[in-house]
Amino acid sequence: MFQQAEEKELANAIGVARLEADLAIVREDFAAAMTAIAKLRPHVDAFFDKVTVNVDDVVVRSNRLRLLNEIRVATLAVADFSKIEDKPSAPDTARDKSGHGVGQSANKKKSQLRKCW
Repeated sequence: MFQQAEEKELANAIGVARLEADLAIVREDFAAAMTAIAKLRPHVDAFFDKVTVNVDDVVVRSNRLRLLNEIRVATLAVADFSKIEDKPSAPDTARDKSGHGVGQSANKKKSQLRKCW
């Protein structure tokens, strides 16, 4: 099914990360869920360093694209980042470079994401 070691390692890492994240979500330990997904980083990096996704072989390309989709599915199970929106801020709230409000909860979320990824 997989031709290169990095493909196999990423597939295995995705399986482990999804299981750990799912168990953490059941416990409502969202930081642990993000940490589980963050463990994919070195495997994703190795995959993109060593594996060419868009190869001529349709079956191999399709399988590699499916593997990349599994990363997306795993991250969506933890957090749907498309749902994050800029909320109006209170007058005493810090502002980013563009003048948008950066409330305490937004800063906390950013800090948690940085720690995980």
